[in-house]
Amino acid sequence: EANAQVIEGDNEDYIAMIEFIENNSLSEQSNFEIIENQIDINNIIDYHVAQIYYANTDWPGNNIKFWKPHSENGKWRWILYDTDFGFGLVEWANHNTLQFALQDNGPGWPNPPWSTFLFRSLIENEEFKNNFVSHFCYYLNTRFKASNVMEHISDVSNHISSEMPNHILRWGGSYQEWGQHVNLISNFGNLRDENVFAHIASTFNLFGTSYLTVSSSSEEAGSVHTAGQRIPQQQWTAKYFDNINITLTAIANPGYEFSHWSGT
Repeated sequence: EANAQVIEGDNEDYIAMIEFIENNSLSEQSNFEIIENQIDINNIIDYHVAQIYYANTDWPGNNIKFWKPHSENGKWRWILYDTDFGFGLVEWANHNTLQFALQDNGPGWPNPPWSTFLFRSLIENEEFKNNFVSHFCYYLNTRFKASNVMEHISDVSNHISSEMPNHILRWGGSYQEWGQHVNLISNFGNLRDENVFAHIASTFNLFGTSYLTVSSSSEEAGSVHTAGQRIPQQQWTAKYFDNINITLTAIANPGYEFSHWSGT
């Protein structure tokens, strides 16, 4: 956890990896490929996407844990936990948490230089940066899309609403207070995706966007994936930044074969 403090096992591989990065720029593809063999790239991207979207500022100098198995091909992965500072508790929906996570001279808490060093170094690599932006766009068009976030919050709050009188009786507070907090996180979720799009644009100088539409011939035949995730609808339209490569993968179901792509 934290700055390579050992909870279980040892930290030798991690320290060696950080020392390599300190002495070798990851902007050079050959150096990045060495680190790519030691880190689960999709994991660390999705981990940062989530923390940044939530506007969690009790991180990255705190609440950071990572692990890898003792095996020949083991890779470092990051564990997401303790995000209660996020979703409007401390910072509002316009907080530029991407810039916060890339700061090279932050205070002793919550984002000191050691805590942003790995992400800052990775983002210097063009391939990693493109993948990061592409992954973020995928999530902002699916899981973190405002309408989806608000629907999810509504579903959860409606599901537990009947239990709140018992909760209040046991722990205090009021139904009105609970409702205010539900409204707060709903408002955050309604505003956050567009704010994050703007933060990505300003950080990486990406001011042009286009709408990508992807459709497959039939749901039974297979699926299309991007950013390591399945595209959620048979026909899907999503906003992406211009000049950022997007990788699409067609996966046929048993009994089918992928035939071809078509379109502009």
